[in-house]
Amino acid sequence: STPWKPREAQSPARDSIKSELPFEGLRVLDLGIFWAGPYISCYLGGYGADVIKVESIQRADAFRFQCAYPEEGPDWYERSSIYQHTNLSKRNITLNLDNLEGKRIFERLAAKADVIIENFSPRVMDNFGFTAERLKEINPNLIVVRVPGFGLEGPWRDYTSFAMPLEQVSAMSWITGNPDGPPVNLGGYADAIVGMHALVALQAALLHRARTSQAQLVEVSQLEVGACLTAEQVIAYSMTGKIIGRMGNRCETMAPQGVYRCSCGKSVAMSIRDDSDWNLFREMPAVSTWAMNNRFTSLEGRRARHDELDSLISQWTNGISADSVVSILRDTGIPASIVLTQANIASEPHLVSRKFFQELDHPLTGVRRYPRWPWLQSTGPGEHRFRAPTLGEHNYEILSGELGLTDDEIAYLASQEVIGTIPKGLG
Repeated sequence: STPWKPREAQSPARDSIKSELPFEGLRVLDLGIFWAGPYISCYLGGYGADVIKVESIQRADAFRFQCAYPEEGPDWYERSSIYQHTNLSKRNITLNLDNLEGKRIFERLAAKADVIIENFSPRVMDNFGFTAERLKEINPNLIVVRVPGFGLEGPWRDYTSFAMPLEQVSAMSWITGNPDGPPVNLGGYADAIVGMHALVALQAALLHRARTSQAQLVEVSQLEVGACLTAEQVIAYSMTGKIIGRMGNRCETMAPQGVYRCSCGKSVAMSIRDDSDWNLFREMPAVSTWAMNNRFTSLEGRRARHDELDSLISQWTNGISADSVVSILRDTGIPASIVLTQANIASEPHLVSRKFFQELDHPLTGVRRYPRWPWLQSTGPGEHRFRAPTLGEHNYEILSGELGLTDDEIAYLASQEVIGTIPKGLG
């Protein structure tokens, strides 16, 4: 018998739209900066949504100024690889939201939008005059996704947040690193994880609106996402009083486990999952002289002597190539892989054979490779994604073509620096 009765079929969220792209027809205003906010709309755009990224020449998305350098020329702020990757499949308009005319234009865009996304500290939208209540007045059907560092309420409300301090305050860094070394930041990837959590929450809000005609304010606190990822530490301490610390490449259930340097300069990661794996490993001719020692027979014995095992395994791997180590271990039935570095991941045979990287042409930086989604679908976005926009690239298209402003009105907005295409101070 089944554990529960099948749920009744639900109507599709957008059954009036016939398309293989689930978000086609969805209008999104993306005010996000850096990674967490823009990552949400990057996925939406890849699945058919019309995403308009809103920046200003006074405060352009700071990601434009990372992984890009003035030595590249006067348009260097358009060349950031990380900005381009995070802002695929979007159009771009610049609006100074401190300016009354900029506010009016934004209100007109918001009135026709389905979703607004922002990841400022809460005070920013309040200072613009676009609180959740005001946005609801403008458009009762608007879903507002707010992704503040530390929530919309509480004593840390107005603190700004970036991925790396978030990794520290949520204790991700505490468990990353070697036991005898300091905590280590993950490198900023908390932002991407926050974005994916917010994307799921937004989809739930879209389904709710489709079924009830009710829009929602969706709050995704970055700190709370980080705390979800470190829940094991809290649970372990609550139940046992144990403080989980840094273990390097090791764990409590497998030994030996680690990363070992080879003669070619590359490293191999391997894990002995259980006693069965160890019995296979210890019979390999290259290591049997020492691995047959009964001191290593049990998991407890191997964990207690892990440093010694690392040294003995390294003596073996140091003498042969990484390809040979992986081949021997895999033929034996032990999981192992060459450690990929940033320099060689783009040419990794498995990713290349599965066409994981998509080439997109940008008018200023040429063809670049971008990772596809980490899944494949029989129907889905396919080649729908398009390159990231330049600053204010679609000002005229949106202001004239969609809002009906005249050329003189658009020229006036540019003269007042309400819109523009060059960050203020660089022109």
